[in-house]
Order: sequence, then C-alpha cells, then structure tokens
Amino acid sequence: MINPPGKSINIMGPSGAGKSHLIREALEHHGSGVVLMAPGADEMESYRSLYDRADIPIFNDDGTVTLDKNADYIFCPVDDEDYMPSLPEHDGVAEGHKQGLRFLATIATIIREDKKNGRKNLRWKMLATDTFSGLGSLSFNALLFSMGLKIPPKARGEQGAEFYGGYAIKMREVATQCRKLKGMGLDWLSAAHVQIREASKTFSESSTGVAKDQHMPIFTGVFREQFPALFDVNFHAGRSDEGYYLLWDTDLSRKARSRYGSLSGPLLENTGEDKIKNHWPVVEAAIQEAIDVRYAANPKATGKST
Repeated sequence: MINPPGKSINIMGPSGAGKSHLIREALEHHGSGVVLMAPGADEMESYRSLYDRADIPIFNDDGTVTLDKNADYIFCPVDDEDYMPSLPEHDGVAEGHKQGLRFLATIATIIREDKKNGRKNLRWKMLATDTFSGLGSLSFNALLFSMGLKIPPKARGEQGAEFYGGYAIKMREVATQCRKLKGMGLDWLSAAHVQIREASKTFSESSTGVAKDQHMPIFTGVFREQFPALFDVNFHAGRSDEGYYLLWDTDLSRKARSRYGSLSGPLLENTGEDKIKNHWPVVEAAIQEAIDVRYAANPKATGKST
C-alpha cells in the first residue's frame, strides 16, 4: 500500500477575508505543520495561539538552515528587508526568494531522513504558504537585483522576456518544492491576495449574466494562469451577512474549482449557493464526502469495494 500524497488547497481573497484563519484552524487540527510566510512576519499575528509550540528558523551564512526539529510548528518569515534599490550606496541584497527555497528544501531533507531512519509518522503533517502572492514579491525583487534594475522593464521591451520569463521560473521553483512536500504526504494550504479589475470581454461573457469585475490572484504574466492548476481546490474567501464563507465553484467574478466535485453536501452548514462556511472541520468534511461519493460511484478505479 502506498502512502498517499496530501491535499492542496488554495484560498484567494482580499485582506481580512479569513485566509489565515482557515490555515490556523487546519494547523491546530493537524497538531503540527510548517509555514512559509511572506512578506516577512506580516501574517504572524494570525498564529499567536501556536507560539508556545513553535520555532523560527535561522539562516546561516553558509546557506544552511537551523531549526528545532522537535517543535510542533515551524514559522519561517522571509523578506528582503535590507534590499533598497533606491539607495545605490547600500549593500543590501534580495535574499528572500532563496531563503524560502532553502527552508522548503530543509524540511524535505528532514522528512526524507526520518523515513530512512524508520520513522512511520510524519514529523509535520501540514505545509502552509501565507501568502504565495507575498512570495511573488520576493521573486520580483530577486529578478530586479540579479538584472541590476530598479523598476521592472516593459513586457515588450528589450529585457521584458528575460524578466517576466525569469519571474515565472522563480515562482515555479517555489511551487515545485511545495508540491514535493505534498507528495511526501503533507497537506498544503496556501493563501493568495487578489486584485480586482474591470472584467475583460472574454471573462465577463457567461450564460448566467455579465461580470462587472474579475478577482485574480496577484501574480504577473503567465504564472497567474498557471497558479490555480497547482491545487486540488481553489477557494475564494469572502464575508457576507451570514459570516465568513468559501466559494468553491466559479461565479460571475471569481474563478474557483474543486477537483473533488461538489463541496456542498446536505449535512454541511451552507452560506449560499456553492459556498461553505470558512471553518476547517466543515472544509475537511466536505472534501471527504466528495471523495466518498466518487469512490462509491467508481469503486474499481479507486481500489475500493462497495
């Protein structure tokens, strides 16, 4: 019997929509986890209740990462706090992107060594990236620094292809490390801020109406379209008169999806059409119910019998 990979869930939405709230609830449920944070420690306050069981890594000059392997939670803020391209006399560098990669690689190495040493249970059961859009800012800085630029070039300018192609590559670097940990069995929850734009003609066309705006993850270029495909579920988080909710299927302005199918089972507390309560036990139950329905519909494909 194989050890199945974890689930991957993306939560998109504006500030205050409950993205970190869902991640914290999932961490509490799992009892352990690692969190890559960007930019810096902006999101740390959302996890205050876990501080007494947590550690923050140290990045050493030789590229290694020091952390307490026995801590239940590892919070790793990364940023480019010394990078100030407006001050050419300053010797700061843009290291946040590299630090994020080193942290994820270190976690993978520890888990791999645990398995070689006969450890059966995962040391950490969950990975979170809060926010992935914040990691995008660090990829921007890394490109600016390496190319000696102060501002991004025009997309169709002389250095446009190098810059924006390099940005997509750096973002996929981070995504690949996260997918590797998911493959090791960790559930991966990721938050991303959105930008709200006037809906384009192709976006707004729908049989159910016309969208006035569109909510898109804050990334640049082709990676913005590639990003949702990384996840089993893409939620949009929001707030209504009924409380905080998660939209799991596309509406006029927001593109969401669930690889598991419908997540609005009859026993769940719904807040509206294609929406479920922003509460980890509800989310977990919805996904499990959808999986069970799929197994029952096609038991031979899953190795289960009815």
